[in-house]
Amino acid sequence: MFLKHITIFLLLFSLFSCKNIPNLKQFDSKLWKSDPMGCLGIRKKNIETLNEIKGDLVGISEDQLLEVMGMPDRKILEERSKKQYLYYLSSIVCASKLMENTAVVVDFDALHRVVVLSTNIEIGNFK
Repeated sequence: MFLKHITIFLLLFSLFSCKNIPNLKQFDSKLWKSDPMGCLGIRKKNIETLNEIKGDLVGISEDQLLEVMGMPDRKILEERSKKQYLYYLSSIVCASKLMENTAVVVDFDALHRVVVLSTNIEIGNFK
C-alpha cells in the first residue's frame, strides 16, 4: 500500500515538475547554434526574437535549454549548485574584428531550471 502511494506521488511529481519546451517557431535554434562565440554576428541579429521568447524559457530545465540554444560558450558554477551559462553575442576572441564581449546570460536555480535569461550583457574578458 505504501509503495503504491509513493509510486503515485512520483508519477504526479514528474508530470507537474517539468515544463514543456514552448513553441519557438520564430526562433531559429539551428541558426543560433551555428554561431559559436557570436563571431558570425548571427546571434546578435536574432536578439530581438530571443527577447520576445525569453519569458517562455523561464522555468524550463537545463536539458531543454540545451536543446533550444545548444552548448554554452562558457559555464560559471556558483555556490549552492547554481550556475550560469553564457552565450556570446560578440566576443574579443573573434580574430577578424575588434568587438566588446556581450552575451546572453542564463541563470539556473539549484534544481537546474532557468530562472533568469538576460540579453546584451556586457562582460569582462573571460579568464
